Amino acid sequence: DNEIVQTKTIQLNPNENFVLSQSYSWIRDQNSRYNLVSYSIDGEDFIPISRIPRGDFTIDVPTDSSHSIVFFAVTQYPLSVKGADEFLFFPQSPTNDNWFDVDSEVTISVIPPIGVLIIHEVAAWEGPIIKSDGNSALVRVDSPTLVKVKWKENYLPLFISIIIPIA
Repeated sequence: DNEIVQTKTIQLNPNENFVLSQSYSWIRDQNSRYNLVSYSIDGEDFIPISRIPRGDFTIDVPTDSSHSIVFFAVTQYPLSVKGADEFLFFPQSPTNDNWFDVDSEVTISVIPPIGVLIIHEVAAWEGPIIKSDGNSALVRVDSPTLVKVKWKENYLPLFISIIIPIA
């Protein structure tokens, strides 16, 4: 499921360089994509590739002899957060966007909206939450994942600011 195997044979002029290009990411289906992780030449160890979401990875291949080049990719799914304007993922997406490798466990931390004398607190998390603690929740990304944050308002600072001057 995490690997695509495709074979292509290309006849080239000997003793020239051939530039091989492979997309960093490509569509797997309507809800997921593949993202390039590494490559191997002639069965040697896999060489890691910098993970980015878009563009093309290129490699110069000498044409002095036949070569076998294998690209390894992983399945990724998007992780979305509703109900919060500011949030952080830990660890961050390996492609620096909201896409995560299949079976990643990700902690989402939300930053409460700023109110004047009203404190916003997380009332509930909705979605495939493994566990939550206040402004943070842990999820496993094994499909397109949507997490919703529900807030409650704490009026105690406002109440104290009104009552104390009266007293």
